Amino acid sequence: KSKTEYTDVPLKELSLKSNNLIACIARKRRIIIPNGDDCIQAGDSVIVVTMEKQIQDIETLMEYGIDILIVSPDGSDSLSSVLSEAFQKIPVILTGVGAGTEDYTCLIKSDDQKIGRLAGEYILNNLYEKNKKIVVFQGVEESPVSKQRLKGFQDSVQGTIPEEDITYYCGDWLRDRAELRMKDYLISYDSADIVFAFN
Repeated sequence: KSKTEYTDVPLKELSLKSNNLIACIARKRRIIIPNGDDCIQAGDSVIVVTMEKQIQDIETLMEYGIDILIVSPDGSDSLSSVLSEAFQKIPVILTGVGAGTEDYTCLIKSDDQKIGRLAGEYILNNLYEKNKKIVVFQGVEESPVSKQRLKGFQDSVQGTIPEEDITYYCGDWLRDRAELRMKDYLISYDSADIVFAFN
């Protein structure tokens, strides 16, 4: 309830751990889905999402004596340490994107740009009609997976679907965050004709 080193400072200027995300600020019965320019104020409640659960899950699996670890990291280096430890004992297979470490046995990558392109083409060929409104939920803003899917989608619809018919939100790979953003959209626009979520 009182001022701290975290209050009244734009979120983008806070020194948070790389695996922490401020998902929501509750202020006087109002929910704020923050961006980098928002500030935490004295009296706010804040929901922080971390990679700690995935790290704990990997540590628990290692304690159980698993023979192989298959994991899908988020593209940051937040799992580097725990994956390096696991790799010293068992094969580690990563899916999707790397994890900021070379300590793995195999990386199975997906073609995320193609996924975005195919989704855009499907929307164009099967769903879109003039003036239909589209909502696109990306993953974490700086995620390599999200960037590639966005590029593929935008390349496929560019010049065919007007930009004003598409609204983009970062859902941060979180269902609750995407639901809150969708509620915000519906308050402003009443309805959406097509919703494309990256996850």
